[in-house]
Amino acid sequence: MKAIAKLAAAIGRLFEALGICATVGFIAGVLAGIVLMLFAVDHTPPPVLSGQDVVKIGLILAVATAGLLLFYLCVLCRYTFVSVFVPVLVNCLLTCLLTVWLVNATGLWNWAVFIGAIVGLLVGRLFCLVCRFTAARADAYGMY
Repeated sequence: MKAIAKLAAAIGRLFEALGICATVGFIAGVLAGIVLMLFAVDHTPPPVLSGQDVVKIGLILAVATAGLLLFYLCVLCRYTFVSVFVPVLVNCLLTCLLTVWLVNATGLWNWAVFIGAIVGLLVGRLFCLVCRFTAARADAYGMY
């Protein structure tokens, strides 16, 4: 039990250093990857999606992950809704669309969780860098 607590603390320190945008991107990518992997498990031959299907599935996943993350950030973490709505929505939209496109293009449906995690970290880290240069940080707007 102590080993699990130490692992959780180490992961928490890692995400604290990366920033909230990278954490949001990671969570969105992992959630999208889990859904894509479960979708592939349900279909015996790996699915091949059209471009229109990629966009539809990406948008559905983006709305679902954004809703979950907004609940998490606003209710549990006590951020103001106005300060996190647009960054979370854009982050989830880009992360989910890129994850679905990349998984479909490569055909690595069984690795969708890891692809989503990597894409989410990269997109989130990019947003952290943009926010650093524009001085528009969520913690600057404040928590309750």
